[in-house]
Amino acid sequence: MPGGGKKRDDWLGAAFGDKYFVQFITLDLAGRTRPDVAKAWIGKLTAAVRKHDRRHLVTVGMVDWSLDRPGLTSGFVPDKVAAELDFLCVHIYPEKGKLAEGLATLRGFAAVGKPVVVEETFPLKCSPAELGRFMDDAGDRSAGWIGFYWGKTPEECKKSGTVGDALMLGWLELFRGRATKLRK
Repeated sequence: MPGGGKKRDDWLGAAFGDKYFVQFITLDLAGRTRPDVAKAWIGKLTAAVRKHDRRHLVTVGMVDWSLDRPGLTSGFVPDKVAAELDFLCVHIYPEKGKLAEGLATLRGFAAVGKPVVVEETFPLKCSPAELGRFMDDAGDRSAGWIGFYWGKTPEECKKSGTVGDALMLGWLELFRGRATKLRK
């Protein structure tokens, strides 16, 4: 949502390469607080889903800077918007040498008292080994983990030789290793 009393004229945030990962849910706060807008939007979303489906769980993906703390904020403050959600989802990309900060963010979401799924993560800012440590250290603060997959197999990533595919290979090997451990 727009911040600082600013009015927007577009629905997309800045591009990341050729993709857009941030979209706005309103262009004008119309005198409301950002959390009030987020709560109303989630209420409308949940009501629309529940009208047709009372069985499946409802959540909204939130960025790690949704917590109510100094600096950048999305307006989707977990303890203010969680009431109508069945569980919380957060995007966390742990940074090299700063795993404790990522864990503090995860604790902030878990403190709301609802299950938390890290629904977007990837070794973008740290190594796969560090991300694995982060996942281990998270313990039961996370009820699940979801990450990126662009359709190439590990074998295809190995053959390509590109930096992007090397990053993806590290991620896939980490995930494959964790899945194998869980099956035992």
